[in-house]
Amino acid sequence: MKKALCLLLMASFILVGCETGGPFGGIPKKPEVETQKERNCVGECDDQNALCLSSCETVRWDRKKHCWGECYEQLDKCYQLCSKEGK
Repeated sequence: MKKALCLLLMASFILVGCETGGPFGGIPKKPEVETQKERNCVGECDDQNALCLSSCETVRWDRKKHCWGECYEQLDKCYQLCSKEGK
């Protein structure tokens, strides 16, 4: 299951072209974490993002970038929560 999620995540990065900016926001950077709890939180964010991106595959081609943008917004919010948990 984790291999499939990783493959989906990698495929989405290839489809996006590793774009870090643009019309749909861009891929947020992972926060710097120190504790195991924070690492687990970031891992959960990544897993949720992989599921979100895989759900975008069923969206029409002209709506995919918008769908990806929503996934990356959720990922950014999740990362922020992980950073706040550690403080």
